[in-house]
Amino acid sequence: MGVDGRNASRRVRDSEEKEVITSAIMIIEAFVREKGWPERLQGAKLLVDKQIEGLGKGVRDLAKGYNGSKPLTCAEVVRTKGSPGKEMPVPARRTREVVIVPRKSQGTRKTSAEVVRDVDTALKENVVTASRTLPSGNTVITFDKSASKEKWAKTQVLAEGVGQTLEFVREYTVLLHGIRVATVDTRDQGKAKEEIYAQNRGLEGKVEIVRVAWPKKTIKDGKRIAPLHIGMAEPEQANILIDQGLLYGSELHDCEVFYNIF
Repeated sequence: MGVDGRNASRRVRDSEEKEVITSAIMIIEAFVREKGWPERLQGAKLLVDKQIEGLGKGVRDLAKGYNGSKPLTCAEVVRTKGSPGKEMPVPARRTREVVIVPRKSQGTRKTSAEVVRDVDTALKENVVTASRTLPSGNTVITFDKSASKEKWAKTQVLAEGVGQTLEFVREYTVLLHGIRVATVDTRDQGKAKEEIYAQNRGLEGKVEIVRVAWPKKTIKDGKRIAPLHIGMAEPEQANILIDQGLLYGSELHDCEVFYNIF
């Protein structure tokens, strides 16, 4: 494009800009000349002021609920699910559940409906309300009430209803926070459990520790401090740890239910 072409393009743009500016000025002048515009502007300002006042009141009301409360730490928010109350307990439904682990591959798995039907048939009672298979391959059987679970959970009849080659897992896992990985060797289960009992004498006879374990990711990532998984025999026992915490290494550590186990 030559000099004349560029000059022509510049003149077109300048003309368009002047038209836009002129049009804007005309709109503003028309608005100012219109009767009553100051009153309308004043009304708009009052409306905005009221909205701001309402928003401020909402914020103040929200703040009242936290007056005098100590701010939650990040760990407390996670542990209490955002509530300043105590740690979440083991869900009550777990008192009606039995977890069953297959010892070896058993071919085609039964559907949930088939498991419920076959277990009720084996028990000769209609006491099983649901069944589900976990990603791990374990089977969770839910009874109609805790008494039914206690009656049948340890019997071979229950195994016959699901399959012959099974073992039972009666475990309710809690997380013991802030433990140094090097201080607990979970390969020696007997020693690991005894160390917990030795530092928490009040638990003897009240709590049955089934298993102590580190998450695989903790070992893989080489973490130095992590939550220790403690498997309990009954949900009520798990709740004792959740309520009281555990002493370990002369420190009181918080416990919480491990939701992902089921």
